[in-house]
Amino acid sequence: MAGHISGVQKRILDMNPKAMFVPCNNHSLNLAGMHAVGVGTKSVTFFGTVEKVYSFFSSSTHRCDILKKHVPIRVKRSCNTRWSSTHEAVCVLAEHTEKIIDALEALRDGPEETSETRGDAGSILVCIMTYVFFSFLHFWNPVLTEVNDTQIYLQQEGLALDQCVQKLKALTLFCHEKRDSLVSKATEKALQVCKAYCIPKERRVGRRKKMDGENSCDAGLTLIQETSREQLKAIDQLQAEIKKLTTQMNTLHHRFAFLQIQTLLDTKKDDFIKKQIQHTCAQYTELNAASMLTEITRLRHHIILYKEVNPDEQVANWSALDLLRWVYKWKLQESLTNFVVTLRIFLTITVSTASCERSFSKLKLIKTYQRSTMSQERLSNLAILSIERDFNVDFNSVVEKFVLIKSRQI
Repeated sequence: MAGHISGVQKRILDMNPKAMFVPCNNHSLNLAGMHAVGVGTKSVTFFGTVEKVYSFFSSSTHRCDILKKHVPIRVKRSCNTRWSSTHEAVCVLAEHTEKIIDALEALRDGPEETSETRGDAGSILVCIMTYVFFSFLHFWNPVLTEVNDTQIYLQQEGLALDQCVQKLKALTLFCHEKRDSLVSKATEKALQVCKAYCIPKERRVGRRKKMDGENSCDAGLTLIQETSREQLKAIDQLQAEIKKLTTQMNTLHHRFAFLQIQTLLDTKKDDFIKKQIQHTCAQYTELNAASMLTEITRLRHHIILYKEVNPDEQVANWSALDLLRWVYKWKLQESLTNFVVTLRIFLTITVSTASCERSFSKLKLIKTYQRSTMSQERLSNLAILSIERDFNVDFNSVVEKFVLIKSRQI
């Protein structure tokens, strides 16, 4: 899809050079998280253990009943294609670690349990009761909380490109500022848990024969140091992947940066605005650069007068959509023709396919394999019922109307 040589992006651009390609932000963030998880074996093993916990309890109703006696909520499943599910799975384990361990111990030590259940519970406990697992549990929990918050924000309807860029920059800033503190806090909490459960924090390190000129201090890292190094590598990889996968979006945002209210009101950036307008008008021949420069000067005068009349209005915090709404509210679209067209082009750049995918997800729930012979009319009606489910329907009046259409036995 995104191939710039022979992909769909390239084929569309060949037919229409004015088209703009922006990868889905939610998928980009998903991919960034997947790449960050796969930087080391310990991180991959941790998420494998999380998946084992879900599979163990969900494969038997009896095990679920035992879990419900200890934990108020069910364990969740992690999914690579939906990163929010990974956050939910890790969050449940982080909040109810002791109770989940108690449930596993009850299944392992229960004399009435089958040998398979006792063996699986024991093997999962061995994987959980390690310093590495608790360290990554308390490391990924705050990271995934921020990633999930960003993902939910990016799935909102009517989101503009500048808002998406701002939110992703905030996530990148979080990874940069909290890089060391996330690792140190995860190490501290893991050591506390290990002390409470008497879990060894060191491992036996195999010593190899030293070569000539090699010092004894080169023997290797401790388990705590090695785990911390892999966590730092994971947070750095997440930050790098976010920057890499949002390059196209940042390029488009920079191209239309002159539409931001802070830039428009700053007279020191007139040269930058002029340069960007010339670049935009060269691509969109319908626009006139000289007229747009005049319109921006006119717009500044209107905004200055508006600020004098409304001093409490936070004009500097307006988004591109707020600016367009203000222009239409004061009937200025006729005097700002080129500027309004450019602003509308910017605001109609698609930044996510979450809304489209929700339609396909709902369609898959309606038209199942058992309903393969469903007609188009019935499928459309069921889809409308699903979409408009928030409306209150008087079923008695519907039944009466249905009876009056034709004599039937109900």
